[in-house]
Amino acid sequence: DRLNVNLLGEPEIADGLLVSGDYFTGLGVTPAVGRLFGKADNHPASEPVVVISHGYWRRRCGADPGVVGRSISVNGHPYTIVGVAQARFRGAVQVDDAPSLFVPLAMEERVKVRSGGLEKADIWWLHIMGRLESGVGIDAAEAMLAPVLRQTVEADFGLVSDSREGSSSQEDPLKLVLTPGGRGMNEAREELAEPLFVAQVVIGLVLLIACANVATLLLARSEERRREMAVRLALGAGRVRLIRQLLTESLLLALAGGGLGLLMSQWGAKALLTLLPVSSRAVLMLRLEPDAQVLGFTFLASVVTGLVFGLVPALRTSHVQPVPLLKAGGKAVGQSGTTGWGTARGLVVAQVALSLILLVSAGLFIRSFQNLMSQETGLNAEGVVLFRLDPTLNGYDDERLANLYQQLLSDIQALPGVSSATMSPFSPIGTSGRWDNLKTPGGEEVGTRIRFVDAGFMETLGIPLLLGRGIT
Repeated sequence: DRLNVNLLGEPEIADGLLVSGDYFTGLGVTPAVGRLFGKADNHPASEPVVVISHGYWRRRCGADPGVVGRSISVNGHPYTIVGVAQARFRGAVQVDDAPSLFVPLAMEERVKVRSGGLEKADIWWLHIMGRLESGVGIDAAEAMLAPVLRQTVEADFGLVSDSREGSSSQEDPLKLVLTPGGRGMNEAREELAEPLFVAQVVIGLVLLIACANVATLLLARSEERRREMAVRLALGAGRVRLIRQLLTESLLLALAGGGLGLLMSQWGAKALLTLLPVSSRAVLMLRLEPDAQVLGFTFLASVVTGLVFGLVPALRTSHVQPVPLLKAGGKAVGQSGTTGWGTARGLVVAQVALSLILLVSAGLFIRSFQNLMSQETGLNAEGVVLFRLDPTLNGYDDERLANLYQQLLSDIQALPGVSSATMSPFSPIGTSGRWDNLKTPGGEEVGTRIRFVDAGFMETLGIPLLLGRGIT
């Protein structure tokens, strides 16, 4: 939820999360500073307290431990900061939700404008998570909770499912499905699955091209080392030992490449965050720094690629006849050399084919990006500044809101450099708005999206009118 927050004399709109008293203990979260509230704090008669996130603590308080015990205004009501959550904890709901404040659920009436949210049985707005006991699986938990869901729906809504136990005529509309919550209630994971899969395929193709390139270079280098291998064989070295030596060289080369990639990922991850088409909250929420899993995957991928793409050059280099080669002064190639160059040609063909696929795909992506950037929006965004505020969170009613908005518009229009100002509850670009039916002069009803705007909206945003005039 959006909250009007005033901390250290600086007001702003921050994201807050209403949670139960055992929220932190149930998730195993420990405080970085102070304490986290518990069940005793989740009561309407308890002292109003909040816990702030680690990021909000660093950004607004400069990581000052003395913030614990200070007063903070939330929607016009005073609260006491009792603690700071640990750094890696950013809530357990969505990836694009990065709450700055955690408020006890019992304070819902103080925080939100609408009241009775906890008493109204026909309003479901809470996310529920639970920790299973040892030995209890998800299927068993679903079997225990399904009757509770059915009884709740039938009691609170007066609905009766047509698909009772023992009936298989249709799928039960009240079917309960539990999902693992170790990574939060993340609906965005499904939305990002497809683009991430495409990115993985592209990265895999780049890796294959690089490996084929290195394998080709190793094959070319093997031709130069044929005499060296012949001398080693003549001195008593076995072929297995030579293969082991060459694979070790290839493995060291792959590990060096993997290590360099990890170093580049330190700044590459930050650059990638700036390209994500998500809100700033989601950007702050995502952490792409390499962790133990990334290190393990990079090490495993380096070892596998080093062994697989170093095996053919190793076999090629170690498969020489020392006596004829030494007699010829290392210049004879023979049939095995022809086979080696055939393998090299095959790798080059694979490189060209994969590079062509990537080139065509990159061209399509660039063309799509150019089309998006040149898409006509219908307004002139040059010099337009947007900001939002929600006085209703502080208890403003309709009359006070009208006076406040009119005063704000008058003050903003009087600022130097401001040509005009307007307001609307909806963003100029997007799918926000209220869906309703319009009746045409012929009596036909047409569904459309309606946006409420203030006077001068068209002129302020530079929206050209084909006919008529704007709203005054």
